[in-house]
Amino acid sequence: MSDDDKKYRVAQKGFQSKNLLNISAFITVTKNSSSAYPVCKDLVYLEFYNGIRNASGFSYDYNNRISMKMDSYELRRLVHGCKELLRSGKTNYKNYTDPNLTRTSNGYKKTLTLGVKEDPSKGSNYFINMETNAAINISFDVYGFASFCDITNKIAEECESVLYNYQRKMELKVNKDTKAN
Repeated sequence: MSDDDKKYRVAQKGFQSKNLLNISAFITVTKNSSSAYPVCKDLVYLEFYNGIRNASGFSYDYNNRISMKMDSYELRRLVHGCKELLRSGKTNYKNYTDPNLTRTSNGYKKTLTLGVKEDPSKGSNYFINMETNAAINISFDVYGFASFCDITNKIAEECESVLYNYQRKMELKVNKDTKAN
């Protein structure tokens, strides 16, 4: 980010299990030399941390996170994939670190997938998997997964709301500055 760029935190939520999934949402504002209006975008990071056991108990390895960058639209796609998995027990949802990367491309890629494991004695166990060289997954029971959907959708809504409100304030400021000149 340059000096002309600003980043504002909108929301953050961590989901703990054996591993940790942290969702951080921001809006970024970049001055635009060809316009009085700045460029405003939403930015969301999904960050996965491995759980580790040590002498003092259980913690997360914050030094080795695996992250995926997206926007609120992509975050909503994740929610819809999760809801499809809840409804039908299956989903084709898949997201890659880079839209140009596919399952057949070369290079270091990360893939976000969803899954469910049925256990007759314990019930369904839902997973969000981040696949790199090794997979990190976050698991939920059915109620936790439904709650994850609700909270993640709320983060996407809040990100969009803050973005649109900021854009409106910038428009009012530019219009006011233009009238003053």
